[in-house]
Amino acid sequence: MSLELVLFDLDGTLADTLPDLCWAVNTVLATRSGSHARVDEQLLRPVISDGSRAIVAAALGHARRLDPRAWPTTISEDDIDSIRTGFLDLYQANIDRHTRLFQQTPELLERLDAAGLRWGVVTNKLSRFAMPLINRLGLGERCACVVGGDTAPHPKPHPAPLLHACRLADAAPARSIYIGDAPGDVIAAHRAGMPAVVAQWGYLPVEPEARSWGAEHLAETPLAVAELLLGHAPGSNADHGDGGDHATRQR
Repeated sequence: MSLELVLFDLDGTLADTLPDLCWAVNTVLATRSGSHARVDEQLLRPVISDGSRAIVAAALGHARRLDPRAWPTTISEDDIDSIRTGFLDLYQANIDRHTRLFQQTPELLERLDAAGLRWGVVTNKLSRFAMPLINRLGLGERCACVVGGDTAPHPKPHPAPLLHACRLADAAPARSIYIGDAPGDVIAAHRAGMPAVVAQWGYLPVEPEARSWGAEHLAETPLAVAELLLGHAPGSNADHGDGGDHATRQR
């Protein structure tokens, strides 16, 4: 198979957005409660792929355990929605304070560009966050397509965002591949008719284990993804391999 398009998730795959997300939610919770307790980044890491509601719920749960006296016994849904709105507004205004591409990701993208292999971004991050961040990371003019969580009629794990990306890039889904760090990424890829690679450096949930998600490949590093994909760049006749020392093919 000759690849036409490589699609990436954003948070936890291309970019390490956790520091800014954690800072924003901690700041909003501290403003609301007056507490100096801070939720550690690693406690939020497994829920980043689940969206803003999951981030707020997890952070609020941890914050209440850290300083129970700072919070009322019950918190209404309206209060939670208000916290979420404050979190998103603050995050949008500070979207790239500490966010950076993951180590080796620039080299991965440079190698894809050099090989003439087009790539794009498909994320559940709303476009009002995704587009500014992609531009500030210097990727906006390089990628073939960007699909946010509100671009298609349904977000992942529905296949619509991936299929829309293929249409934008004029690429066949069967000649495309998706790299992500969540079970829903694998589900979306397969529903769209393309193979999936698990980015094991990302924000993987505690369970289920990545090996059980059904992806065709697991990659430990971005450069392992490059080794895996470049055998399938335009003009290559390579068969599916194991992608080098740090990428494994699922049996």
